Amino acid sequence: MSTEALMQWAAMGEHGLYVWPAYGATVLVLGAVVLSVVMDARGLREALRMEVELKAREGRRGLEAAPGSGELTDVRSGPR
Repeated sequence: MSTEALMQWAAMGEHGLYVWPAYGATVLVLGAVVLSVVMDARGLREALRMEVELKAREGRRGLEAAPGSGELTDVRSGPR
């Protein structure tokens, strides 16, 4: 492929001035979306890790989750 043919392809006739910025904007928006998803996943992973650690600490102090409820109850005091 000659240099002239490559330049003609990149210029896309007279439309290159509009097409390439549109491609650039698309790449920027998609990059921002991917970055946002990655950052949200990291935040959720950190929140989940902290919650697991908290429940583990509470479990060592005599607190247990009631089966199926997701709520912690004090097993030392017995049924109420």
